[in-house]
Parts: sequence; structure tokens; C-alpha cells
Amino acid sequence: MTEDKHRPPEPPPAPSQEGTDNGNQDTSGFRRPTDLDSRDLQSPRMPQPNMNDAREFKTAQNFILAASIIGPISLILASLLFSAIGIVCGYIGFRKLKALEAKRSEISAAAGRMKRSAIFAMAVCGVTGVLNLALVWMLFPTFMGMVESGDYGGLLPGGSTGAETNSTWG
Repeated sequence: MTEDKHRPPEPPPAPSQEGTDNGNQDTSGFRRPTDLDSRDLQSPRMPQPNMNDAREFKTAQNFILAASIIGPISLILASLLFSAIGIVCGYIGFRKLKALEAKRSEISAAAGRMKRSAIFAMAVCGVTGVLNLALVWMLFPTFMGMVESGDYGGLLPGGSTGAETNSTWG
């Protein structure tokens, strides 16, 4: 009786060959990667990405990165041109990703996830463009008034232009 206590446990029973298709599957239901049967050869496989797809993905990624950086910079510089460039870059990247996603290759999953970044970058550039346009719309009469009167004192922090005359040409 004491010998049974100290004996190591018995190994699990070997899987039976009943219910499997020619031994290609064990009882746990998992297939070994080396086992092939006719169903594996007939199933459609996902096409492998080629170098052109990888290059297009990298190009789209660079366009989206540029749009993501240009958006906040255009808000800081109050530049409508930067906002427009950011929207164009984001749109080009979005179109490239949309084409890659339609190919249904291994890159298409990454392209689908990257499309959200493109949409976000275009949205940021669009919002900064609207804010910059509102700023220009509000400040345009002030700038035109300064140009017409020749008084550029409002542009400097001290309020003085450093010139004695009130003429544009001195």
C-alpha cells in the first residue's frame, strides 16, 4: 500500500484512431501543421502581399503621418494652405489604403486599421482649416483698415511703428 503512494502518475492514454480521418487528427480536435489532406489543397488561400503592395502601404502611411503632423502645425501658424495640404495628404493616403484593403491580402487588415488614422487626420486638418478661415474672416477688416490708413502700429506689441509720419511711403 505504501508503494502505490510513491509511484509516479500514469501517462494519459494514447489517442484512439477511431473517428478520425486517416489519423490526420488527434482526439483533441487540433490539427497538426504538417498534416495535409485534400480539403487543405482545395481551400482558397489569402494572396501573399507583393513588394508593390508593401511599398504602397508605406507610401500611404507616410501621407497619413504628414497629414497628422500638418494639422496641428496649421492651427499654430494659422495657415489655410497647410490645412488644405493636410487634407490632400490624408485623402491620398486614404485612397491608397482603400485600394490595398480591396485586394484582400495580408496587408488589407493593417490597411483597414490605418484607414481610421487617415480619417482622423483629415478631420483634424478640416477642423483647423475651419478655425483658420474663421480667424481670417474676423481679422480681414482690421488688416484692410491698417493697409488703407497706413497705420501699422497695431501690429507691434508696443503700439508704435517707430516712424513719425502717418504715411505709408514715409
